Amino acid sequence: MNEKPPLLSINDLTQSFEKNGRRIPVLKDINLDIHAGSSIGIVGESGSGKSTLARLICRIHQPDCGQVLLHGKDIGSVKMKDYYRQVQMVFQDPLASFPPRMKVKAYLLEPFYNFRMLDGRDPGALATSLLARVGLPDTVLSRYPNQLSGGQLQRIVFARATAVHPSLLICDEATSALDATVQKQVLDVYHDLKKEMGFACLFITHDLALAETVCDTVHVMDNGRIVETLVTGNLAEEASHPTTRRLIHSCCTLSEVVSPV
Repeated sequence: MNEKPPLLSINDLTQSFEKNGRRIPVLKDINLDIHAGSSIGIVGESGSGKSTLARLICRIHQPDCGQVLLHGKDIGSVKMKDYYRQVQMVFQDPLASFPPRMKVKAYLLEPFYNFRMLDGRDPGALATSLLARVGLPDTVLSRYPNQLSGGQLQRIVFARATAVHPSLLICDEATSALDATVQKQVLDVYHDLKKEMGFACLFITHDLALAETVCDTVHVMDNGRIVETLVTGNLAEEASHPTTRRLIHSCCTLSEVVSPV
């Protein structure tokens, strides 16, 4: 058991949205803790509430009730700039956070200006070092987003999100739009960054097999609730909820289809 207080605590978090004059519940009494340096997976099918949870933690939406605490303090009472200095997010679509008319160099350096973290460092050298950290050359600095591949863009987003050394990185389907080869390359970058910096991660995905390779603990969501929590390493044997079993089956289906007769 982890005796240290959690980095982030989610307590009885509930959220609904209005549709056709009715309130539709999306999250129902979510409770979980994220400790410093841990890797926590949120896995579920489309519509299970995974991304809504991420957006509540990132303060994009406000919950109907419940609390999200950072270092024991309600995040609503933390100044936005202070909060985003500690909590960063990587979305599925890198263009969601990458202005189309902003060059890579300006994109990478923007947080250092926003948080006043340059501290006399040479901006060009800093931007080059951030790219090197994710395996990209400095020739990329002068390019616009539409001049880069999806894998390059997501590497740059990871470089920027981790540049300010956050305590928590939230990855919302951060590799699901990439083909298998590029996904592995980006995940290698993620693992290297996490090993170097030691941040905690909330890794949200529909792919249970991927979550098992990335996370220490996996929470399975269904219909807005956490229905099962498993420690990775033996998911297939320990899983008991029908949703988890269905996700496991979906991971196995492709390999069964392509396996030799």
